[in-house]
Amino acid sequence: MITLLLSHPDMQVAGIQATIRSVGEAPERAGRLFSSNLNTIVNGGITYLNHARPLLPVSGKVTVTLVWNVPDVIETTIFNAAMVAANNDLSPFGDTVVKIEKTIEIVAK
Repeated sequence: MITLLLSHPDMQVAGIQATIRSVGEAPERAGRLFSSNLNTIVNGGITYLNHARPLLPVSGKVTVTLVWNVPDVIETTIFNAAMVAANNDLSPFGDTVVKIEKTIEIVAK
């Protein structure tokens, strides 16, 4: 499991997009990500998780849990996520974007 936590004092709503892909020529070899409260889109063998509607913070925080089905192959993968702490004025002004990219080496399951 991968847990993402976003905290910002002015956040009224939040958004997220996350994906995991293989570094090699077959991006789908990185396995699949799942989340019960995010939309799943598969494009070119890569799974993207996106918020369906704005996520509401609890005590100034939004927590999203992702389940990663790790593949059986030895592979280098890259996890990407972007989260937006938005002020809910329907514009990009005053919003904060946080991005993460993490390389993960799968050595054995």
